[in-house]
Amino acid sequence: MTFAEALGVLSDSNRQRIEDVLRILGQCAALYYRAVCSVECESRLLPEAWKAVFDALLTIKSDEPNTIRKALIDCLRDWTLSGPPLVSVFPRSYGRAVTVEYFCRVLVDKGYFGSVSAATRNIRSLLLKPHEIVAKRWRQYYLGKHLMWSTFSTEPDQENPFMGMPDSANAIRGILGLDPNEKGEPLLLMIYSLPANVIPRFPTIAEAFAGEKWSYFFTPAPRGASYGMTMPWPEYEDHTPRPEVVHKLILGAQIVAPLVKVL
Repeated sequence: MTFAEALGVLSDSNRQRIEDVLRILGQCAALYYRAVCSVECESRLLPEAWKAVFDALLTIKSDEPNTIRKALIDCLRDWTLSGPPLVSVFPRSYGRAVTVEYFCRVLVDKGYFGSVSAATRNIRSLLLKPHEIVAKRWRQYYLGKHLMWSTFSTEPDQENPFMGMPDSANAIRGILGLDPNEKGEPLLLMIYSLPANVIPRFPTIAEAFAGEKWSYFFTPAPRGASYGMTMPWPEYEDHTPRPEVVHKLILGAQIVAPLVKVL
């Protein structure tokens, strides 16, 4: 359901209130303006989710931007991984690109290692090892914190989702629309398959704005698209957006290619 369709069922006063609240948020900062644009472009949120979003915004006690932002975060957390599944493409493998530091913190937060340095040493020991070794050693390790974003190749016989992409971390980061504040940090590239019970879904505003850290470069895929699409940084505006999906956490047992660290 689109934002406009959901807004259209509200009373005139409630519709005006929602528009006013979002305008206040959007005028506060460029990041929030981009988020409001994404909300207004969203076309795949469930009707129940839109109702929950509007109810949250209609009941806030203050028009202070951070109060509005918190209301959105608290509400959207209940609607992650509720976007529609992919129905016309069936990738053989998926790729996840995260900073080494972030992934090490995930491993520590999950209780797999006692320190970031221990997690770093573990990753270093596995770089370029056969994927069977990685899958065996990480077979009980979740590869994300709450959910996972990934990319894939639209070529039917291509098993490497990163094939054809630049070989520098910043270029990959830029094409995937990742956080520009992480420029200069090495990336860890992981390639994996999905078990039958894990469904790849279109990313929605729920995944993009349900956390404390909002993505400036998230944009909902156009209506009629076959999958989500990344929004590259301005310096990569001539590059084709990459396919993008979200799915629930998977274990390292699904790794199907060697780990690669990119500088």
